Amino acid sequence: MIIISGYMPATSGLYQQDGTLVQELSKHHRNFIKWNKYGDLFIIAGFGNLPGNIEIWSRQSLKLTGFCKREATVACEWSPCGRMFVCATISPRIRVDNSYSIYNYYGE
Repeated sequence: MIIISGYMPATSGLYQQDGTLVQELSKHHRNFIKWNKYGDLFIIAGFGNLPGNIEIWSRQSLKLTGFCKREATVACEWSPCGRMFVCATISPRIRVDNSYSIYNYYGE
């Protein structure tokens, strides 16, 4: 399980079920975590009042596989294949400049 904790810049860490820290991943301005359905990739991002930086991590290697930035993101979901994800700015939270972007796990 991944937990983001502390004051900004917050610390992201991967923990075992018993609460033991496996590895500290990053210390940035982040507030969002999303696993793909296969559990091999996950996103750690800063949405809402944060600038929209998105880190894509590999669970197997615990290394960063990609990075991208999507400002004003309101929704973020993995595709069914688990290799791409979509970030969207949608109403009613933001009523102007509604759009979406699709990225692969390298952030491209």
